[in-house]
Amino acid sequence: MLDKLGEILALFFQDVFDKSSNGLKEFSEKTGWIVDIEIISNYKLLNRLQELFEKGQFDKAAKLYKRYIINFYTEDKFVKLENKWIQNDTLKQRIEILLQVLKAHRLEMYYVSVPTMLAQIEGYIWEINKYSGRIHQKKLKEFINNQEHLSIFTESISSYIENVIFVSFNLDENLNSEISRNAILHGYDVLYGTKEISLKLIIVMNVLQQFYMNISSPKIDDEHSE
Repeated sequence: MLDKLGEILALFFQDVFDKSSNGLKEFSEKTGWIVDIEIISNYKLLNRLQELFEKGQFDKAAKLYKRYIINFYTEDKFVKLENKWIQNDTLKQRIEILLQVLKAHRLEMYYVSVPTMLAQIEGYIWEINKYSGRIHQKKLKEFINNQEHLSIFTESISSYIENVIFVSFNLDENLNSEISRNAILHGYDVLYGTKEISLKLIIVMNVLQQFYMNISSPKIDDEHSE
């Protein structure tokens, strides 16, 4: 199933970019969104996005994708997403939290869903890698950058986590990201409660869980704790 998924996405992006993984990365960098695995069968949408990228019309591509993906996630789609996550054994320890995140999102309680999902994305990466030792962001980024389990999503997810989510900030300065984990969880950013940001994080988790579903990673100890 995952191999087929990679083939479909690769075929879509290879005509526009040198490599499919670079294409997914550029898509996220230009639009601010991760490509959602739930929409890969919508060839009409993918072809239109391809056309806009070929013309360099990245803003139009971002607006098109945002409009489509927000409308895509109806109540029925969220129920299907819930069921898929429930069936994923790698989410077993945190599934109740994730289900409440989805509920909060549907209730438009984005100031609840966003910080909770940020914490769960980070915790899920630590858990799936069976990591023990001192926690620091450098190690987290290493895990994402070096995981073939994410297939062609590795570069886009690692870039997104490093350059959008785990972005540093300075007090009294403009934020460099609308989803800065540090600024949000340290209480500096108080404007993050939007449907768009909440959905972006749900998509990140959805991509991660899809590719982490059937893996078993060796335990990795931190020999160089900072």
